Amino acid sequence: MAYQRQDFSALANFMPDNCLDDVLHYIYLHKIQLKITPSRNSILGNYSYNPINGKHAITINGTLNKYSFLVTMLHEIAHCICYVKFGNKAAPHGIEWQQIFSVLLQQFISKNIFPTDLEIALQRNVYNPKASSCSDAYLQKALEKYDTNSNNELVYVEQIRDNNFFITAKGIVFKKLQKRRTRYLCEQLESKQHFLFPALYKVKPYSIATS
Repeated sequence: MAYQRQDFSALANFMPDNCLDDVLHYIYLHKIQLKITPSRNSILGNYSYNPINGKHAITINGTLNKYSFLVTMLHEIAHCICYVKFGNKAAPHGIEWQQIFSVLLQQFISKNIFPTDLEIALQRNVYNPKASSCSDAYLQKALEKYDTNSNNELVYVEQIRDNNFFITAKGIVFKKLQKRRTRYLCEQLESKQHFLFPALYKVKPYSIATS
């Protein structure tokens, strides 16, 4: 069956102005199936390839602000291009992916799509792209400045003091213990199990009543 082009005109509502045609170029070129999803706490976007039907698929959280949405889209498109060129021979965020992501960022930065502060943050990634925007604190904080539906009660795990408590979006209470390289070791209050949280994972401070 011949590939049928989908109507992606509504996609423009999720991204900055003047970038839809450039994004669609890659979607049509690689016949990407795109799905916009509700908010997911663990990931912003995802790329997958189905070897059975030979189709590429990308999912992206529809709750992201327009700049975060575009950066996430480029991140996942870079995964698609990397797979097309190198298959399973390239690491998920290895040098091949990094080079492809850098080229995509340069292409869109040159179109004056981003505000100055975001352009500066993105330029850092052009020369040293991270595994995701969430792994670059400078970029993530710059992107979050443009969120319109942010919860002012939430803070980053790194802002919680050691031995203090926080509660996640799923209602699970943790005690922050100590930093382990780039993540924080935390203890689940009920089970006493230990978990590692990214520094920029958003949580709500929680107080434990003492008698």
